[in-house]
Amino acid sequence: SSEVPNIARHRHKRKAEEVKIKLEMEDEEAQRRTPEQWKQIISDKDEAKETEAAELKAQVESLMEQLRERDEQIKQLKTKHEKERKRSRRTKSQLNEEATADRIESDGQVVWNQCLTLLSNAGGISRLTIFNDEWHANHEDAARLLWGYNS
Repeated sequence: SSEVPNIARHRHKRKAEEVKIKLEMEDEEAQRRTPEQWKQIISDKDEAKETEAAELKAQVESLMEQLRERDEQIKQLKTKHEKERKRSRRTKSQLNEEATADRIESDGQVVWNQCLTLLSNAGGISRLTIFNDEWHANHEDAARLLWGYNS
């Protein structure tokens, strides 16, 4: 069991030595470079940064264009939704008007039929029926049906 930590410690130590050797080699190489080589390295890095900046700028412009297109799509969808909502309201209003007209017509027909039934059962309207308390007791809604008054 003590061998496992020793192996891990040994691997870690070997890795640290490899990194140290690599850094020393890079440092020696850096010491041997001439000023012209350093200028070239800096120039290459500057070019790489400029290239990366240009790529990022192009990517930002592309994303901005996509954003403008999405905004336009959203605007068109909102306009379409508003038109559909208005059309739906108009249709609903028309249906309500038609239903109301049908109900009024139907209610009018019902009232007319009730009047005819009332009058035919009473033998028509006369002073005898209008001033007869018994007739009014049997036909409580006669005033409403015939003249629109509550009795």
